[in-house]
Amino acid sequence: MWKAKFKVFDKEGLFASMAMKYNSSLHGYMLNYFSDKRNSYFTLTIHFDGDHSLRDKFFEDLKNSKKIDKIEEQGNFLVCRLKISKTEESERKPSLFYNPLLIQIKPFVITPDGWEELELASFERKYLEKILKVSEKKYNLVLDYIKEEKVENLGVLNILPKLTEKQEKAVYLAIKSGYYEYPRKTDVKGLAFKEGLSFSTFQEHLRKAENKLIPFAIKKSSL
Repeated sequence: MWKAKFKVFDKEGLFASMAMKYNSSLHGYMLNYFSDKRNSYFTLTIHFDGDHSLRDKFFEDLKNSKKIDKIEEQGNFLVCRLKISKTEESERKPSLFYNPLLIQIKPFVITPDGWEELELASFERKYLEKILKVSEKKYNLVLDYIKEEKVENLGVLNILPKLTEKQEKAVYLAIKSGYYEYPRKTDVKGLAFKEGLSFSTFQEHLRKAENKLIPFAIKKSSL
């Protein structure tokens, strides 16, 4: 199978601009698309990885966008449908990314600087080449590689155990603050202070999250 890993920057893209505006990372999956006489519609999932205090505003901005046809959110996760005119589709070719002959190996990631990282695969190299050609012309392509090799695994959004909002927030802060780096850049006491919680309360949220995530990760890695 042919695989391509690359980055693009779409200055006119809705989600790239939102990631930059809210200094957040977004990841998700491109699901499907269809067209009628006037527009093309693209369904995708998004997971918001940013400051929890900005999440509601982020979702509200999306709902108010003229490009959003349908949207449904739960916690940090949403499913939405974009509406793009046939003229824009003809010029920008977003449907190439939704080709059913492609496999999205991992969730796409849009970083706070607006760059989108993608890893796609196909049995036919030509479908990847079409995307790379358009991306080079329209989306500031930075190609990591295109090569032929076997796909070892697929990343799926719902493979992780479900965390409560407080647990997810605690883990996100710990990662962002360098708690899991070596050497550690902070400790639980410092994290609790940042979050405005007592040491024991924050520690409880963090440990419960770790107790869900760590055994799951070890179990998966042993399969």
